[in-house]
Amino acid sequence: MTRVAVTRVLPGQPDEVFDLVADVRHHSRWIPLTWGSFPTDASGHPLAPGPLPRGARFTMFSHPGIVDRMEVVGLERPTAGSPGADERHRLVLRKAGPLLLGTAGIDVEPVDHASSLVTWWEEVYLAGPLPARFTAPLLAVPLGLMLRLALHRVAREVDAG
Repeated sequence: MTRVAVTRVLPGQPDEVFDLVADVRHHSRWIPLTWGSFPTDASGHPLAPGPLPRGARFTMFSHPGIVDRMEVVGLERPTAGSPGADERHRLVLRKAGPLLLGTAGIDVEPVDHASSLVTWWEEVYLAGPLPARFTAPLLAVPLGLMLRLALHRVAREVDAG
């Protein structure tokens, strides 16, 4: 599978940076012409800020008519105080069609006491008659551009406070 990944250093501790970038409800601010439909609690209220819980399903919509259904299949945070523990925060999403299949995710890890390394990655392909080995490379350039733009916008937003 072709992995497209973009990495950027952002100011802030990993917990707070992860809470921002892994909350998919913010992604419409950073990805042009995109909006989403997200799960709510039993009362119909939005879920708490931060990454959606494992098992949550949501849909992102983009012009012109792109529907991207996803499910949170991985949500990892470091265990505080565990010696030798992985310091990486990770969100993993399963792409469930109808156009895109595969996985995507966001990893955040500390760089120093004041900044974090964010890697936004996608391993996706087109659903349909052509095999993934043909369609995944075709998506690499537009996905790379989208991820670069998104992380650029995140950085601009964080810098603006």
